[in-house]
Amino acid sequence: MLEKLSRQARLKIIEKAQVLGGCHIGGSFSLIDFLISYYNKINSSLSQRQKKRFYEGLYPISQELILSKGHCYISQLAALDTIFKNSTYLDSYMKKDSLYFGHPKMQPDNFHFPVSSGSLGQGVTYANGLALGNKLLKNNKLTISIMGDGELNEGSCTEAMLFAVTKKIPHIFILDNNQLMSLDLTKNIFDNGNIKMRMKAYGFKVIEVDGHNRNELNKLVDLIFKLNSNYYEKEMLFVNLKTNKGHGVSFMSKNSIWHHRRFKNDEYDKAVRELKK
Repeated sequence: MLEKLSRQARLKIIEKAQVLGGCHIGGSFSLIDFLISYYNKINSSLSQRQKKRFYEGLYPISQELILSKGHCYISQLAALDTIFKNSTYLDSYMKKDSLYFGHPKMQPDNFHFPVSSGSLGQGVTYANGLALGNKLLKNNKLTISIMGDGELNEGSCTEAMLFAVTKKIPHIFILDNNQLMSLDLTKNIFDNGNIKMRMKAYGFKVIEVDGHNRNELNKLVDLIFKLNSNYYEKEMLFVNLKTNKGHGVSFMSKNSIWHHRRFKNDEYDKAVRELKK
């Protein structure tokens, strides 16, 4: 079922890209499988009334999700619309006077979008502030931030991770490690090194997950929801989500040109045919 939902979410993204003349398809496709598993776990635990309010950003849970790689937040909109069987977010995306455009805009009345992110490294540092506040207030909340491997080049990300480990705050870091930036392989532009060894050296417990394997993703999501706000007292958690940029469409997969691109010739039709198989 979740594989079908992931395909539906990818279709929604490329349909929107076709109308708009392009968007950040590649990085959105690498992340969408995790987001589908994550929001499906939440959806399965809520009543009908709670589902509606959660979708609208009005029913907070014990976790806060911060999408630091904000240029790909169309994947978050598509995942929310798909899991909660609605179309509000993508219908509004990039329309005149809409709150939903290329990067997240902070919305005080919608907890899905607590920070205007997209300036790489900004989301994870903001998430640190939330997590530190949650610890001081003892309000039993976990903060989850998602960053990209190109974003990891930013010095602010290293500072954020070292701060989190030093201060022992309830913050889970997830890396969407699709190994491609807008121009080339990440390692050819600014190599992040051995992620597992590096994060262990910082003081994290590192979990490596195939970001497109549904069983592994579901186990990861189950683990995240089992953790309580005091988990950090034993060990901080860093998740290396091993993904492929453009995953789900053969000619997009592992191809840096799909970082942000408009469809040419029959590319859109080919992508639709693959996703509808």
